Amino acid sequence: MKKRHLKFIPIVLAAPLFTLTSCVDNDYDLDDNIDLTIQVGGSEFAIPGGETEPIPLSKILDIEEDGVVKTTPSGDYYLLQEGSEKTTNIFVNGFKVNSPNINPIDQEISFTIPEQLSSIPPQEISAELPEKKTEFDIKGENLPSDIKNLSVIKMDMEAKIHFSFTPAVASKLSLKGVVLNFPEFIMSSKLTNGMLKLKDQEVHTATSTGGLTLIVPIEGIDCNKNGVVFDETSHTLSIHGDIVLNGEVSINTGDVDQRYEGTTTSVTLLAEINLEDANTKESIVNVNSVTGIVKPDIDITLDPVTLIGLPDFLSDEKVTLSVENPMVFFTADNKTPVAAGINGNITSYIYNDNGEKIPLLKPEEPAVLFNFTVAKEKKQEFCLSPIAPTGMEDVIHVEVPNMPSLITKIPDLFEFDVITEATDEETEIELNKTYTITTDYNVNVPFVFGPKITTIVYKDSVDGWYDDLKDYEVKQINATAAAINKIPLGLNFTAEALTVDDQGKSKILDGVVVTVIVDGEKDGIIKAGNNNTATESSLVIEIVEKTPGAVKMLDGLAFEVVAASTTGAEGQQLNENQTLQLKNVRLKVPGGVIVDLN
Repeated sequence: MKKRHLKFIPIVLAAPLFTLTSCVDNDYDLDDNIDLTIQVGGSEFAIPGGETEPIPLSKILDIEEDGVVKTTPSGDYYLLQEGSEKTTNIFVNGFKVNSPNINPIDQEISFTIPEQLSSIPPQEISAELPEKKTEFDIKGENLPSDIKNLSVIKMDMEAKIHFSFTPAVASKLSLKGVVLNFPEFIMSSKLTNGMLKLKDQEVHTATSTGGLTLIVPIEGIDCNKNGVVFDETSHTLSIHGDIVLNGEVSINTGDVDQRYEGTTTSVTLLAEINLEDANTKESIVNVNSVTGIVKPDIDITLDPVTLIGLPDFLSDEKVTLSVENPMVFFTADNKTPVAAGINGNITSYIYNDNGEKIPLLKPEEPAVLFNFTVAKEKKQEFCLSPIAPTGMEDVIHVEVPNMPSLITKIPDLFEFDVITEATDEETEIELNKTYTITTDYNVNVPFVFGPKITTIVYKDSVDGWYDDLKDYEVKQINATAAAINKIPLGLNFTAEALTVDDQGKSKILDGVVVTVIVDGEKDGIIKAGNNNTATESSLVIEIVEKTPGAVKMLDGLAFEVVAASTTGAEGQQLNENQTLQLKNVRLKVPGGVIVDLN
């Protein structure tokens, strides 16, 4: 597809301006023996011209809709290349703790039973329980290496407590005010400051309900309390504690077996305690979650970004760039309870003719490094750039001052080397559960000029003039105009004359020299616009014959425009609505035109 670059050139040199007419007396018999060659114009033949409409940059640059160069709603040009979305899975293995058998607590209590129980009203007889304890150990082995420090482990555990007494002095015994003190690391909604308080609970003999059974749910273990030791090196957990029983019990004389009246009788109260899995009822308990410093492997990778669909004006090897604020936007949807620190390095490359990757960053320049933290259980967007983007309050800016050094030319490839590590922030994480972090990113380069020179290149040609010029003897053509430029780029034109070969294909016309003069200077620069304020430059394009008859062989021009930013352009934005206009367009033919009417 032919690109539409700088179309004011054919306007200036439009071939129809050469289509001249002359008056011939039809009474004369014009045959081959009469010379019909005439000269028009004397020393200089000039055709007055007009002016073009302001030509917006969008008409000069031919931007493909599906290419990498885009425009904002206000017309600002920027380069955008999407990366690829990826999902990273995060998983921490589970582990179990083993609770061995706990020795029961047995306490002997003496009661003095009155005589003639049947003849006296029932009364309560109380006795103190001396303090007695039992010890226990809980072990956990092969804990995941991801766990670096433990504060809490949570599981579905329960303490099953069974009270009974012998002998059967009475049909029941009352736990008038009995307390079981559990270790302070036990976390249970049934305990108050680690104590299970029993008041007026009845323990029946085996002939009735078979004692008293209580269930105390244990939701977790507080690993910061005494008795809990976590060893990160051996990946083990050791828990040692004791349970203490004390308080007061009683029997009612109305419930006493009459065989024991008038005696002092010893009763043994037995408290049997088992720690077990609330679901399986086994002593091996599955741990559901842990709270602490957990650092699972987080393998976030970013695929390279390849720039596809560059327009011609950015593809030439002469193109150089100095952009103020190239940006990489990074989105992370972290559905894990783990914050992730991301450290990375960006490298840009171009491919040489042998297909080798050549880094654009010079060896003496510092690497383009970045680091930021993705918060847990959040979706966030980050902008890696030298300057914070405006109007994006919800985007977290990550300052990368030397990022412009990656884009001194348009790279073929961006590569991201990323290391991701969970932070040392304490968190709660479920075990044996797959969490995900979804990441996406893109490279966004607004065409806002930096402190160095930006150079872009336009190339095109105009042709089809031969049929209009072949009947005229013209030794020189001068096209003049005033160039009114609002584009913030200085424009340097060079051109070559074209003709056609025997097959009708374009080729260079050697017998003609094309010279572009700007403000009186050969190969001068059309002055750049400044902040949408126009500048004016005088433009002359001379087409001079060096070989006789060469100009009549002229079919068109092949031209190149090198557009470059100039001093003071820093911070200016390239916009599709910036314009170039030609005023006072004139075509001059020094020496006039010789028309061959034969």
